[in-house]
Amino acid sequence: MRWRRAGVAIYSLPNLHAKMLLAESDTGSTAFVVVGSANASERSATTLHEAAVVTDAADLIDDARHQLIEWKTRSTMLDAVALASLIDIYDAHVPDSEPSDHEPAVTDNATQTTSSDSAKIDDGPDAEDEVHDLEGIAYQRPKQIYFMAVTTDAHILEEAMHQAEVLAERFGASAPTDETDESPTELIVLRFDGYSQYPRSYAEGAHIVPLYTQSEHGRLNAASVAGAPGRVVSRWIDDADDGDTHYYYLLSQKSSTEIRYPDVQKAFSGISMMMEQNRGYLNPKVITAVLDLWPDLRWQ
Repeated sequence: MRWRRAGVAIYSLPNLHAKMLLAESDTGSTAFVVVGSANASERSATTLHEAAVVTDAADLIDDARHQLIEWKTRSTMLDAVALASLIDIYDAHVPDSEPSDHEPAVTDNATQTTSSDSAKIDDGPDAEDEVHDLEGIAYQRPKQIYFMAVTTDAHILEEAMHQAEVLAERFGASAPTDETDESPTELIVLRFDGYSQYPRSYAEGAHIVPLYTQSEHGRLNAASVAGAPGRVVSRWIDDADDGDTHYYYLLSQKSSTEIRYPDVQKAFSGISMMMEQNRGYLNPKVITAVLDLWPDLRWQ
């Protein structure tokens, strides 16, 4: 649970036994990949004899990245409830420390703490608190924003829409198919065809401003509507389409403000810049100018 509260997304894929770590940075640091036998466990760190290979070879990093993406798209993200259940099944609570000679003895009038009570204290918020924390993700201020043209009449597969409904329930947001839900947040699913148009992967945690257009080639015009910035919470690749169809799932606050493509261009002109699609903006000045377009949204 500590890892999850620190922002680590945890997934489950049946029969996966490989141990592989890919380390990449947006700051220009050298990427590397680690493949070996060790688990992320106390026994691997202190008791077992393990072996691992570390490399920064570009071709091997690319292979590792593609393999990790494949595993992730076939896996299921574990929420707080699922993790709490696994902790109980595998008895993975943090063990009590052994009493020292300097600790006072427990008297008959003292209240003893059971191992399960100790685990609850040490483990922090319970599953319900964790689920509540998920709902707050939509309000976290963006640190990186992309702009992407989205065709309004793109066909969404039933399987992709089902995944959107599962994610909506997990984050306490409105599902794409439920227009009556009064939740202040919504789950949006975007479909993109082919790597040629959008060659990079959008990491979970980044924000996307969808620019909706009726053009199947993604051409934007004065009528194109800009959706409020949504946080990437998951991605799914349609393997049946040779991996060329990508679905991104965004968690977004609902807004009553209607913003169009010219409004976005004007916001960039105001800071002497031009908007570019498929570019991740990290500049705080750009992020502020974009967020100011939606005054009814609140950010933490």
